Amino acid sequence: MTSSLQRKKKLKQKRAARPFYIKIYMNKVKQKLFPWFVKLAFVWAVFALSFQVTMLTLTVVKPELATKIGNELTWKLDGRFK
Repeated sequence: MTSSLQRKKKLKQKRAARPFYIKIYMNKVKQKLFPWFVKLAFVWAVFALSFQVTMLTLTVVKPELATKIGNELTWKLDGRFK
C-alpha cells in the first residue's frame, strides 16, 4: 500500500472509533450551520444588489453625491486614493 492509502485507512479507522454521541453532535452542528450560512449569503447578496441599485440611481440623480460616497468608501476600505 502507498502511504496515502495507509493514511486514508487510518483516518477511516479513527472516524469509526469515534463515540456515537460525537457523531450525533457533529451532524446536528452541520444541520444548523449550513442553513445559517445560506441565509447569511442570501442577505449579503440582497444588500449588495440594493446598494448597487442605490448607487446607480444616485449616479443619475446626483452624480456629485455618488462620487462623494464612492470616494469615502474607497478611502475607508483602501486607506488611500489612487
